[in-house]
Amino acid sequence: TRFRCHVVFNSVTSVTNYITIGIFGVGEDYFGFEVVNGSLRGSSSNQNTATTNVITLGTVTTSASGYELEARYTMRKQIDFYVGQKKVGSLATELPSATTAKWGPNSPYFYITTTSGASKSMLINYWEFLAYKAAPLNTI
Repeated sequence: TRFRCHVVFNSVTSVTNYITIGIFGVGEDYFGFEVVNGSLRGSSSNQNTATTNVITLGTVTTSASGYELEARYTMRKQIDFYVGQKKVGSLATELPSATTAKWGPNSPYFYITTTSGASKSMLINYWEFLAYKAAPLNTI
């Protein structure tokens, strides 16, 4: 399962942006990206987790050209994170549960919080979601 999007941030100061599949939160099945005051992070969680798993992937700015972000989840193994088709990090713990994950093309989660009174936004130029189904064990 993977998603890819192109995003432009109007501000990376005093703001947190969430771009995930599934609802972001501790104890929720999700994976994706967080941008916290310009720090790009990959994160994930599952229903049996008391915390989220987070890895720092780099920094972002308010560049007019924006960023192509991609997260590839290999069920029960790892999540690989890409920026502009370059792999920048992986997570192998706190993975979304294979049996309870309820995501699809209709479940992207985009959310912005700010600690200032200024207006914040992000522009998502495109969103692409692909889900792969494993072949039955008895097929060649």
